[in-house]
Amino acid sequence: MVEALAVALTGADDADQQPREGALVLCIDASAFRPARRVADSVVLMQVRIRNSGSEGQILAPGDPEELSRAAAAGSIWVDPALVAQLRQLAQIPHQP
Repeated sequence: MVEALAVALTGADDADQQPREGALVLCIDASAFRPARRVADSVVLMQVRIRNSGSEGQILAPGDPEELSRAAAAGSIWVDPALVAQLRQLAQIPHQP
């Protein structure tokens, strides 16, 4: 349904549209339907059901890959290798693999 709306509402299926894909942003105030706390609790329960849905391996729920990436990158920053090389040259520190 989301893909159908993204194509139909954005005109991504027009013959002259390149690339033939659309982006749809849907903003919903969930608290208009039920209390925000119950919505959040429902999302947590859905994540648990998804994670427990497989019999083999790790099953990731929406948001899990991003959380794993954040956890893996904790305490580190990315620095352009060219900048690192310049800093090493300025400091006259030999490169250590």
